Parts: sequence; C-alpha cells; structure tokens
Amino acid sequence: MAVILIVDDDPTMRRLLAVTVGPEHEVVEAGDGTEALDRLRKGKTDVVLLDITMPVMDGLAVCSAIRADPNLNRLAVITLSAHGCLTAALAAGADRHFSKPFRPLLLLDAIDDLVGRRRVGTGTVVGRPMLAAV
Repeated sequence: MAVILIVDDDPTMRRLLAVTVGPEHEVVEAGDGTEALDRLRKGKTDVVLLDITMPVMDGLAVCSAIRADPNLNRLAVITLSAHGCLTAALAAGADRHFSKPFRPLLLLDAIDDLVGRRRVGTGTVVGRPMLAAV
C-alpha cells in the first residue's frame, strides 16, 4: 500500500481522486501547492497526484520544487490537468501526465507501475518511465 498525496484546489476533485485510489492506497490531501510541499517535507509519501492549475503555487512550480529538493526528488509525480499541459508537465519533471477527465483504471495502473518500479530507499526508477497522456 502506497501513500498518495492528492493536491488539488477543488475539494470535489480531491474527493473523486481519494475515492478512486483510497481502497488500494493511503490517501493524504492538500488544497494548494504550498500546503503540498509542507506535507511532503513532514511525512512519508510515495506518489503525488498533482493538479496543474491552482492558485498560490501551481502544480508545475510544485513539481519543479520536488525535483530540485534532494529529500523529495525520489517521489513519483503524476500531473493532472483539464488544459493539456503535457509538454510543460514533462519539462517540470512529472513522471506521468493525465488530462481530465481521466480513466480511473489507467490512473491506478500508473500509480502501481511507478510504485513498483522504484527501488526501495534509492528512488531510482527501474527501466524507462512510461508517459501517459490520456
């Protein structure tokens, strides 16, 4: 069971994502990018589900901050957006990107794939990461 941090400013979307991944994983939530980084620095997280379009600190800035932090850069990051943003998400360091609306089973597969491919304690991805833009 992985610990998933869901980051979205829309409480309805956070709830939908929590219901989608909750039965198989432990869920933690954050309503904006600043809160997300604070939670990441205080607790154990395996995967970040990160909305791109948020006030205060957008998802691209959060993803870049995660990749720049040696204590966090091992985390798997999946970005979500209703506005495309695949190129920007990949440039910021996302492992996967899904366009909203997304297919829940594909999201669960991506989470399982990323968690299974990370070597315990190293954060190293085994093999080449698969990028999803669905």
